[in-house]
Amino acid sequence: MLKILILPIFICSIVLAASTVQRPVNVDCPYSDNKIKTGETLQFGVCCSNCLKKATSNLPEFLKKTKPNNKTCSYSAKPARKKFVVGFCCSKCKKKASS
Repeated sequence: MLKILILPIFICSIVLAASTVQRPVNVDCPYSDNKIKTGETLQFGVCCSNCLKKATSNLPEFLKKTKPNNKTCSYSAKPARKKFVVGFCCSKCKKKASS
């Protein structure tokens, strides 16, 4: 009986873990307009949905004033509670966003 209960719990935990992986908000690199590559991503944060819309509507401008894994929102200076992922076409563009 115990073996029967463990399997569904294990499967559910795998499904939940897989669903927490964030996809990039963009399909083209913010610097080169080339298609992004799966491994070339950085995470950023903003305080709310409105700031998320501002950031994603003009990623190159947002990246000029924000570093990856930021703790405060670049627009409001409030704590960054909404995290999102930005994709890049190559390590060169990814490095450009990190510096």
